[in-house]
Amino acid sequence: MYKRQLRAGLVREGVDVDLLRTVPGPSGTAQVTVDAAGSSTVVAVPGANAALTVATPGDVALIGTGDALLLSSGTPLSGVTSAALAARERGVRTVLAPSRADPLPDALLAAAGLLVVDEDGAAALTGRHEPYRSVRALLELVPEAVVTLGAAGCLWAARGGEPMVVPAPEAAAVDTTGAGDAFAGALAVALCEGRPTARALEWASAAAALSVARPGAAASLPYRSEIDAACPAVAS
Repeated sequence: MYKRQLRAGLVREGVDVDLLRTVPGPSGTAQVTVDAAGSSTVVAVPGANAALTVATPGDVALIGTGDALLLSSGTPLSGVTSAALAARERGVRTVLAPSRADPLPDALLAAAGLLVVDEDGAAALTGRHEPYRSVRALLELVPEAVVTLGAAGCLWAARGGEPMVVPAPEAAAVDTTGAGDAFAGALAVALCEGRPTARALEWASAAAALSVARPGAAASLPYRSEIDAACPAVAS
């Protein structure tokens, strides 16, 4: 029943589900607790997510048609890595936004074009806790990186350039669950549309600010029209 509800929800939002597969067992779930400041703690049960251990031929064919591949780490890293390698072989830019601070395979980092992590994730990958130092250290692993800084915005850097801070819009945090997903998804869209990096980061930050002002994960994700209204100077 739950998997049918998940599929129906995707269809209702206009998501193409032609390659959505079902496997025996329960769907993946996550239990979230939120404190008075809006910070969240998540306990995830992988369920069907654990079956995604490798990119199938159908996955690879679809990846090859895209402008970018956005990857998280909510599924086994072997599958994430195989998808990233397929994207690199086909000249598709990979935006990697891991959802946890676990170590990442060297092959995955080598295939990533842009890495998006929070301060904890950056520190875990580099051993450096000051954002400017950690983002510079990330450039030893990937050609371009963004470190999200919560209410302080985000810090971007690319090889051969100077780091850039993009402030975040003011937001009364109700629940930070899903804010990283909102940021990464909006950033990938903006970059695919050819927006300058600073403008893309502003638009992504507006998406994250809208997300934290609402409870829930998927339920908190804003529509494009809402992001445009909150960030009119950047709207395409």
